[in-house]
Amino acid sequence: MTLKYVYIIIFNVVLLSSPIVALLSPVTELSVDSKMISHPYSNRAIGKFTLQSMDALSHVYLVADRTLSRLYFPAGVMYRLILTGFLQNHYHPGILLGLAYHEFGHGSRATAYGYTVNYSISTNHESYQSNSYYELLSDLFWKASKLSSVHAHYSGKVDVTESVSLGDSNLIITAGGLNNEIYLAQLIENRFYQQKIRSVYDFFHYLKSKLAIQYYANFEQKNSNFQGDIFRLKQIYLNKDIDISYAEFKRYNGYALFLSSSFWAYLGGWSRYVSKGTDYVSSYEWHGIRLPDVNMYLTSHGVSYHVQSGIKYNDSLSFPLAIETIFLGEKYVEFTLGTHIHWNDLLASYSEVRAGESLGFSQSIQYRLRTFYYLGIGMDWYAYDNLYGERHINSLKKGSSSYGLWFSISLRR
Repeated sequence: MTLKYVYIIIFNVVLLSSPIVALLSPVTELSVDSKMISHPYSNRAIGKFTLQSMDALSHVYLVADRTLSRLYFPAGVMYRLILTGFLQNHYHPGILLGLAYHEFGHGSRATAYGYTVNYSISTNHESYQSNSYYELLSDLFWKASKLSSVHAHYSGKVDVTESVSLGDSNLIITAGGLNNEIYLAQLIENRFYQQKIRSVYDFFHYLKSKLAIQYYANFEQKNSNFQGDIFRLKQIYLNKDIDISYAEFKRYNGYALFLSSSFWAYLGGWSRYVSKGTDYVSSYEWHGIRLPDVNMYLTSHGVSYHVQSGIKYNDSLSFPLAIETIFLGEKYVEFTLGTHIHWNDLLASYSEVRAGESLGFSQSIQYRLRTFYYLGIGMDWYAYDNLYGERHINSLKKGSSSYGLWFSISLRR
């Protein structure tokens, strides 16, 4: 039985054993997406898989906390203080899920150029090869206690159409890991806004993803012989006349964190959680306007800030909005406009148009089959000339644009 099917069984058990108060549980949805199963897996689908897996881990924290607090309230407080230490030091099992998604970011960008991709992990004494994302994830969890390094490898020949320029391929592949972690933070923020109330345990996974660039820069500075992603990106950017230091990488990443409303909501929620045991947090809005979240991406044009907001017209209609602009490098701006509509109790749709040098769009429809069960179908159109497209396009074999079709079955509470 493969890892993904074991995951489905475990997730059903976790979901059905969740506390009665649904809004407080980290686990609110189980979704099996076709692009989690059929190769090439998409960044969107594996990002969703990663979030759901993180929710399952958070459920364990929740059950432990509630059990201790019922037995003896001060024990619950002590447990929450220990979790705070893990949070501050990025020391928890969710790190392995983020690490796998990081390596998949390198691998998915290399796959888009036609390379053959595999992964490897090294322990204190041995090296293990993985031929797929799921094998890598399994190896990470089984050998976590001895883990020393993880790598994505790509080989073979480029297989892209002649119209596609390969000048920035090395930059895009190298930045793919960090960009995926930042994208994971963006997914957490967007889900937080859509659901309005989320489990405070999301903060565990959000903070590390949000500060991925700072985390890697710190590691490389402390281990000067290690030439990692930031080291290579510094060299690549310098060849493009973009001079950025480790200190600037960290500072710009820190600005993105402090300018994000979700960070402050989670931070306030965590302080209440430690002192009172309140295990949920509410997103920030002002008269139906989503207070912005900012994420820092590493692109072929330079370093960008992606600013996400939105307008809620009523309970059935909202308009997500975003702008991404290069603040260090070649001038470039990309706009995103979305429409989220609940047509009735059974049907909902989401549309998104991205406008930069080219147009990209996404369209999805979700239909409720019965109580708690949903069928979703969707299409993503990626333009390689767009910032979003260069981070997510599945293949460049047939042109600088590509589409992806998918369907999903979800169990949602």
